[in-house]
Amino acid sequence: MRIFKKKKYGVINVPFIDNKDIPIVPDGAWVKCDHCGKILYKKNLEENYYMCNNCNHYFRLSAHDRINLICDQDSFIEFNRNMETNNPMKFPGYEKKIAKYKDSSGITEAVITGTGLINGICDMCNGFSFYDGKYGNCCWRENYISCRKSY
Repeated sequence: MRIFKKKKYGVINVPFIDNKDIPIVPDGAWVKCDHCGKILYKKNLEENYYMCNNCNHYFRLSAHDRINLICDQDSFIEFNRNMETNNPMKFPGYEKKIAKYKDSSGITEAVITGTGLINGICDMCNGFSFYDGKYGNCCWRENYISCRKSY
């Protein structure tokens, strides 16, 4: 006697559905929480400062998103935009790694520095999202220069 039998599936013919009846949902309108799995409407997530309203898990933000969230609108002025890291200790393969992260993140360094207004008060801001915030020689220079400029 066989314990496991192959199931037989029937075919159901679905009548043609008119495209007018199908709601159009734009891509990226819904986001799934990595922590609890709840599906969240992206607009509500942005209004809740990128925190899940079910489990209070914070979503990862890019450096520019974090700066836009903290600073007053259109008040952030970035310093040292074209400063780039180099390889002073001649690590093998370092240039390829840096080029990969530059392409994927759209920024050139691990830190974005500048000044911006927070509730009308001038402050220095940093944002990290490049190569998981690894500090190279360029990052230390950027922080030093931005501290000097902001005070």
